[in-house]
Amino acid sequence: MRINKFLFYTLLVLFLISTSFSTIIAVSPAMAVKYVPDIPIVKELIKFSQENDELKDKLEVNADAIEEYKDTLTEDERNEIANLVLNFIRAQYSGDLDTLYSYCSEQFIEVLKDDPFLVQARDNEPALKFVLISNIAKEDGNYMAFIRLEDEGMDSQYQLNFYLIKDKDSFLIDNIEKDI
Repeated sequence: MRINKFLFYTLLVLFLISTSFSTIIAVSPAMAVKYVPDIPIVKELIKFSQENDELKDKLEVNADAIEEYKDTLTEDERNEIANLVLNFIRAQYSGDLDTLYSYCSEQFIEVLKDDPFLVQARDNEPALKFVLISNIAKEDGNYMAFIRLEDEGMDSQYQLNFYLIKDKDSFLIDNIEKDI
């Protein structure tokens, strides 16, 4: 009986020691490195820590060199562009070419007349199911609006990229690209 008690307490002590080490490793890798550095998993932690430090040294970010993005569009400009492209799409889907042309630059009207399939007048067939303005931006003096669309005639969505110009105090559509 005495051997069984000895065996029991020995196994208990070994269990407590092993759980202590695993707890140290899991809870505090820094403590594990300090108190049990020879355990294989701790050696791996040390190796990863050293690699991480080397990578940090290689990665130097010059905060002064990072340009902060500044949105140069006012809220009024953003709203005007959004309304313009949405009205253009409404005119397109209602088949109203005169209204559609009223939103375009003279140059783009000629492009549309030469290529009627670029922007087809839909005459309410098929009906528009979904419209999402994904972005409105100004970059290097160019105005852009990106619109996701889905109509009943298509199985998937497509995107119209509108490129606009500012003519006096209003915007005009100067080009459109279609992305699928």
